[in-house]
Parts: sequence; structure tokens; C-alpha cells
Amino acid sequence: MHRPQILALLFLVVAGLQTFTLIRALRTGRVGTRYGTVTRKHQPERFRRYVISAYVVIALCAGALVWIEWRLPSGSASAPPVRRAIGVPQSDTSINGLQFAKHVRSPRKRTGQLSGPSGRGA
Repeated sequence: MHRPQILALLFLVVAGLQTFTLIRALRTGRVGTRYGTVTRKHQPERFRRYVISAYVVIALCAGALVWIEWRLPSGSASAPPVRRAIGVPQSDTSINGLQFAKHVRSPRKRTGQLSGPSGRGA
């Protein structure tokens, strides 16, 4: 996650659009769905399901925004880095917080003789 600000902006846009359509649906009493128009008067069950699902989407977006703010590093100087807080040492093998092991080849001794199950060498 390179830029949590973009992710937060995405959730804000989705929550804003959902809030706008929910307010319009509650004021007018009708909702345009992919199956046609649903009205509060003629199809109250479908209208109520739409309203409840709109509230669920808004709540999930709010929860995601809280998670982004609380869980992801914000880059502020007051918040200590996670690696330092849990005691992981800084190294030159980390990229974006992920630790990669350096592969160091140990030198092999060349004896000139092969040994193994093939029976060659001793």
C-alpha cells in the first residue's frame, strides 16, 4: 500500500455517492435499479432492502476510513514506525516494510573428486 490517501479518497467518493443516492431515495420515495424503478408505495420490501443496503455500504466505508486512519502509517513524526515498535531491526533489505533475506552463497570447496550414490569417486 503505497498511498493510503488515494484509498481513503476512493472510500470517501463511494460513501458520498451512496449518501447522495440514499437521500434522494428517501426524499422522493423511488429508486432506480437495474430491474426498473422501485417505489416505496408499490414495492415496500425492495425499497426497504435498498435503504438498508445503502446504510450498510456507508457504514462499511466509514469503517474502512477508520481502519485506514488507525492502521496504516500516516507519515507523521509523532507515530513511531511499526518496525521499531515491535522490535524488528532496520536493514538495507527492506522495501516498503517487507523484509527480504539476502542470499549469500557460501564458497564450496572443490576437491576434484565426486562422491555419491553413483559410485564414482571415493
